[in-house]
Amino acid sequence: MKITTEIVSAQATLESLTFRREEARQADTAAYAKALRGGKNDPGTPKTDAVDAEIVGAQRRLAALQRALDDVEAEVIEAVRQHREQWLVEVDEQLEQEHEAKRKLLAELATARETIVVTSALRVWIAGFPMKATSVSRGVVPPVADLLGQNGEPLAWEKVRQALENDLEVARAAAVEAVPA
Repeated sequence: MKITTEIVSAQATLESLTFRREEARQADTAAYAKALRGGKNDPGTPKTDAVDAEIVGAQRRLAALQRALDDVEAEVIEAVRQHREQWLVEVDEQLEQEHEAKRKLLAELATARETIVVTSALRVWIAGFPMKATSVSRGVVPPVADLLGQNGEPLAWEKVRQALENDLEVARAAAVEAVPA
């Protein structure tokens, strides 16, 4: 957010001016000492006064930025309060569409994997025919090779599919439970 960035910048400027003020105070003191040695009048504190004016301006800017941030936050709070119900309906519809799309993709993945298993079984039958003449079966569904269970063995496809389906429901429930009553 631009305002928060400007607040950080204004705080850094104010801190820098605080250090510059001490340098200006020392320079004004040195100028006064030189004037006293030369029998001249007090030259005043022009350097300190100049930095003090900058400090006042920086403090004013910082206060205004903080006020602007408070105002923007209040506007956001009011906008959310006014539109919460409408926005929740819209987001819920979007979530439902996304969940449905994920369910369809999962079904497509399961179908594609089953097709590969059946096609692989057909290949085995063709390669072995007639020497190993057996009927074409649906084939053995291999585990998911790179996804290991706690025992170090590859997980069965059906467990992976079920876990992905359960994940859909857990994600949906988490989104609903996150809404304060």
